[in-house]
Amino acid sequence: MVTSFAVPPIVGIGASAGGLEPLERFLRQLSPDMGMAFVVVQHMEPGHDLLLPELLQRSTQMQVCQAADRTVLEPNRVYVVPPASCPSLLKGVLHLFAPSNAIPQRHPVDFFFRSLAGDLGERGIAVIMSGTGQDGTAGARAVKEQAGLVLVQDPGCAHFRGMPASAIDAGLADVVGTPEELAAKLTACGGRIAVRGSIPLGIRKEERELLDKIVILLRSLNGHDFSPYKPNTLFRRIERRMTVQQVDSLDTYLRYLQANPHELELLFRALLIGVTSFFRDPHEWEILERVVIPALLADRQPGSVLRVWTAGCSTGEEAYSLAIALHEAITRRGPENTCTIQIFATDADPRAIEHARRGIFPASIEEHLSAEQLDRYFVESNSSYHVRSEIRELITFAGHNALADPPFIKLDLLVCRNLLVYLEPDFQRKMLPLFHYALKRDAFLFLGQAESAGSVSDLFAPVAGKSRIYQRLNTSCKPQLMIRSALAGRKGAADGDAPVGNLQRVADQLLLLQHSPPAVLARQSGDIVYINGVVGKYLQLTSSKINLNLFAMAGGELGAVLPGAFARALQQDGAVTVKRIALPGREKRLLDVTVELLARPEPLRGLVLILFKELTPARKGRGGKGAQLAELECELENAREEMRNYRLEMQDTREDLNATNDELQATNEELQSTIEELESTIEDLFTAKWELQAGKEAMERRHIRQQERMEQLEAQREEAEHFLDCTATATVFLDQEVRLLRFTPQVAGIFHLLPHDLGRPLSDLSCRLLDWSSLPEDARQVLDAGIPLERAAVCRDGRRFLARILPFRRGTAKIEGVVLTFCDVTFLK
Repeated sequence: MVTSFAVPPIVGIGASAGGLEPLERFLRQLSPDMGMAFVVVQHMEPGHDLLLPELLQRSTQMQVCQAADRTVLEPNRVYVVPPASCPSLLKGVLHLFAPSNAIPQRHPVDFFFRSLAGDLGERGIAVIMSGTGQDGTAGARAVKEQAGLVLVQDPGCAHFRGMPASAIDAGLADVVGTPEELAAKLTACGGRIAVRGSIPLGIRKEERELLDKIVILLRSLNGHDFSPYKPNTLFRRIERRMTVQQVDSLDTYLRYLQANPHELELLFRALLIGVTSFFRDPHEWEILERVVIPALLADRQPGSVLRVWTAGCSTGEEAYSLAIALHEAITRRGPENTCTIQIFATDADPRAIEHARRGIFPASIEEHLSAEQLDRYFVESNSSYHVRSEIRELITFAGHNALADPPFIKLDLLVCRNLLVYLEPDFQRKMLPLFHYALKRDAFLFLGQAESAGSVSDLFAPVAGKSRIYQRLNTSCKPQLMIRSALAGRKGAADGDAPVGNLQRVADQLLLLQHSPPAVLARQSGDIVYINGVVGKYLQLTSSKINLNLFAMAGGELGAVLPGAFARALQQDGAVTVKRIALPGREKRLLDVTVELLARPEPLRGLVLILFKELTPARKGRGGKGAQLAELECELENAREEMRNYRLEMQDTREDLNATNDELQATNEELQSTIEELESTIEDLFTAKWELQAGKEAMERRHIRQQERMEQLEAQREEAEHFLDCTATATVFLDQEVRLLRFTPQVAGIFHLLPHDLGRPLSDLSCRLLDWSSLPEDARQVLDAGIPLERAAVCRDGRRFLARILPFRRGTAKIEGVVLTFCDVTFLK
């Protein structure tokens, strides 16, 4: 892609029949110093005298000239492509090609727009004006993909609406308006387009925050989340909409989106624009048809179902390509080895899905399909191609967000091309295990040219060389399941708020009667509710946030043994005492801790009492062996007590661990069973959904056919009425009761008829014919006998008529009425 500013912004203008007038109106409004180069591409037959440069020169002060091969485009000039030439750009140089099989003459606008997108990227501008057919739509899609600008003439003011209407229906138009409005918009956006891309794209922190808010607005629109997309990609496409709306800052554009929901919808469509075509990247499709499809069909039982999912199908070209390739392969196998093809084609853009369902494509698809495929699988109508029903019925199109909705499962082939390339690497790595989970054993994954499954080489292996087609490896891998659970332990009465009205008085009475050492009263969760005496030597506040929890305040050896003693006290009756706990400090100090779950008095039921008793160190005797022996025995007893405590704690820990393992095992089995049930339910639901979808689409197709038939009948009726009105013969239609059904305007000189006379008997109508009072009886006679009657008649004004009364039938059915015709023969007489 060219980014050098030696190449000016280039405006490609595509037009056909009726394009001269809008071109003149468009150029007349442009300033001669726009700083852009304009290339006009029109459909003209070979050998046509090119007068267009002279005609356009009258409408602009810019120099207008006929383009030649290898013309270096300069700003503030208009270049007109000569007839029978297909223009293309390379580094700002215009190259002209003669039409060929690879470059069809029928679509020069598409050919030029695609080269414009590839050469200038986001600085390319496409303008589509009056013309027949759909040329320009495919090229405009390429321009939009590169974040370029697409301007389209309003079909209501175009002499021929085919080209502009096709681009608008495809959702590609950034601006729709009259030629004058398009010129004004281009003038307003010109300065921003000229400098676009001059500074390397780098998103600042404040811009990223604004971008996140725009993503939130888009998600509130229809639930589609763009947060996995690469920020640079989002920013480029948002910047294009900012250019169209002439907004300078992302902050201003955010406020504009909040005030204009329609702009939010347009931005959503702009972000989802994807480039697709039939059999894109022929080398990959050749591998698919030569290697993958035969592998899928090998050893497949007749009548089995081949399941394929194409995610992000856009307007459906890729899905139809798959259907054609599979249909051709199955047809070659013969009717005895046939199988059912089931293709699910999904996309997040409802407009793209609706376009894909119609199965109508422009004539430019001739560039990507062979003549045999066009003849066999398409019907040409009005410069477009309609997919035949045998291919259309193989595909079920539906709205689906591959990033959020559950995937299809048990697939033989998954096609996801040019979707992962827009996502951030973390989301790419999450999507590939999801694809692995959705595929069957030894199934295949088809990615785009700029995508790869190399980051998960343990899940997929390439089919051939550098191909982007991968085969699923039979490794155990399931996508991460985001399971939210709440684990709640048992809560005793003391977990709630303890009564505090007389709490201090009752606690003081208990401690004074039974205990004098320092103590604390705590809930079963460890939160301290009352402190007696000085406990700062044993429990200390942490240096961070204040936390009056027993376990958080206990440190050293006390912090190691206290939780176990606390847990045992909650599980058993009676107090639990841990003896001779070493306290930190230079002097050797020992502490006995007693933990007891209180059952009474009633106000303190459920609370836990912790008593601290510091031992007085024994005085060392001078040379007394008995004192030394007593001290050693005391230390030995302390060691034994500590050992018993550790064993009890280890036993408690082991029991807790075993119980936890049992619970986790049971939970795991329940989750596994639930997951399997959910998978089965999801599959059943998706099967039912797609059956309903297929039925709905069949009904829609029948409705469309009936609608087309009604339109044809309506057209035939209008033609018949027009024919009757244009004939010079006065005609009157009567029903079986000889009552007036219909008449032509020429009858006014014979009968005095008004529109409200319909339904009246013939005998009640005023007739100006002489000597034919038996006209009603004659009509009844023809109605009964079925034999036509013919006679001469004279009007009061002297005109003479050859009158006929004919029976009226529908095919060979019975007579349903009569027709009176009066042919004026006055000039013959």
